[in-house]
Amino acid sequence: MRNVLPILAMGMFGVFACLTACGDSSSGGTAATDAGNTSSPDASQSVSDSGSTSPADAGSTTPEDSGASPGMDAGKVIDAGRMRPTQNKIVFATRAMYTTADLGGAGKDPIATADAKCNAVALASGLGGTWKAWLSTTTMRATDHLSDVAGGWYNMESPPQQIFNAKPSNILPGRGVFGDEYGVGFDNSDFFDPVWTGTPTSSASPALTDTCQDWTSIKNTDNALGGDPRVDHIASWTAGGILPCNGGAHLYCFEQ
Repeated sequence: MRNVLPILAMGMFGVFACLTACGDSSSGGTAATDAGNTSSPDASQSVSDSGSTSPADAGSTTPEDSGASPGMDAGKVIDAGRMRPTQNKIVFATRAMYTTADLGGAGKDPIATADAKCNAVALASGLGGTWKAWLSTTTMRATDHLSDVAGGWYNMESPPQQIFNAKPSNILPGRGVFGDEYGVGFDNSDFFDPVWTGTPTSSASPALTDTCQDWTSIKNTDNALGGDPRVDHIASWTAGGILPCNGGAHLYCFEQ
């Protein structure tokens, strides 16, 4: 018995020492492993998060984001530093749609208001420049409101196509397809993609009356002449149909 007790004591001490050491080693190993596992994925995830950007995150704007609803023309600047597609003057149809209440009424000058919306859209899309809207009232025709420009007006197709000569009423046949302020075309599946114009194709046309009472009426019983930006017909781009005044429509914007 005297020989067994020391052996048992030494054995118990060894087990205790082993448990302590193994526990420390296990704890240390776990911490090291956890630290390695935690830091490595987080670091790589951080690099991945900060370094990779999907095209949608890169600042590109879909037609919906670019203001396809009334009053959304003054959104954030998306492509402020983008290259102009052409050094010639540009014409586009706004992606946003506006009601007559956005243009006239409450003492507003509808043509000046439409000009301001064109300039806001051009600024937000990175085009800059000075713009006027293709919009007529009973006392002012769009052809008289716009100034002629040398070289005519171009769209933003690739390559850009000349749509108008020096006078905007002289559209080139077969070149009447407009894009929006980003050069994105309009959906050809729609029967009619309306643009407020109030403007016939000829200055010799009868007195202007289809202007939603100078863009102040929101009644569906009042009308305005409207165009379609997708067509290449010499008349339909500005006088493609009659629009009720309680709806919304795009605007044509001409660089000056």
